[in-house]
Amino acid sequence: FETAVSLDPRFALAWARLAKMHSIMFAYSDASSARRKAAHEALQKAFQLKPERLEAQLADGYYNYRVLQDFNRAREIFEGIRSKWSNNSETPRMLALVARRQGRWDESLACFREALELDPRNLQTLIDASGTAKWMRQYQMAFQFVDRALDIAPADNSALALKTGIYQALGQLDRADAVLARMQKEAND
Repeated sequence: FETAVSLDPRFALAWARLAKMHSIMFAYSDASSARRKAAHEALQKAFQLKPERLEAQLADGYYNYRVLQDFNRAREIFEGIRSKWSNNSETPRMLALVARRQGRWDESLACFREALELDPRNLQTLIDASGTAKWMRQYQMAFQFVDRALDIAPADNSALALKTGIYQALGQLDRADAVLARMQKEAND
């Protein structure tokens, strides 16, 4: 996206996606002030170019959720997008994450299901839904989601780790060990 906006500084979609990626990176790997500033600047550029563009609004939701941790504002933004972009699976997925952060567990699962109806093979949504069900101690439901993820990506370490955790929660340590044995360990694990 950085290359795209350097080649075409008026490419609003690329600015929106760049803002979204900076927000995700801020949350997961680089909570620096430079990353926060980069997310904010890319978001502002996207809004300057095409404020009505739903991708810019989506990036704003990510920024509020991932960077500012303003879950109420993020929810408002994602709800507004959902009403205009009903076939977008990312919006109910993000609403599920917001609801989970706010302790609205049943609503979170309902939003994950909505996202999966729109994008049934989305690995991240399946893993997030499984983790939510696990935290709710709905272990059979957690297995259903994680097994769907493993049908798609049998060697995915995140899904394998999650399945291991479900077995551990149930006290089934032999089964947990069997799943762990399937993991491909990488240098950065």
